[in-house]
Amino acid sequence: MWDGLQAHRAVAVRDLAAASGRMELERLPGYAPELNAAEGIWCNLKWHKMANHGLTEVQAIHAMAKAHGRKLSADQRLLKSFVKATPLPIRL
Repeated sequence: MWDGLQAHRAVAVRDLAAASGRMELERLPGYAPELNAAEGIWCNLKWHKMANHGLTEVQAIHAMAKAHGRKLSADQRLLKSFVKATPLPIRL
């Protein structure tokens, strides 16, 4: 799935998808958070993992976001749940 980001439209991305034999590019509408599994990830980080910490220093916020992101990347069950929460016909 891809959004309108210019980098996602690069020839290198299309070549990678074609070479993989398994990857298919599907363009998302301009604004459709319900179709974007990444929105679930951001929601989880912002409203659950990082809520109510009261951090005011940008470096501390950045460090916390990276730490929680690393932990989240190891939780395949949770990551798959974000994809399954979308109405898209994706097989995992």
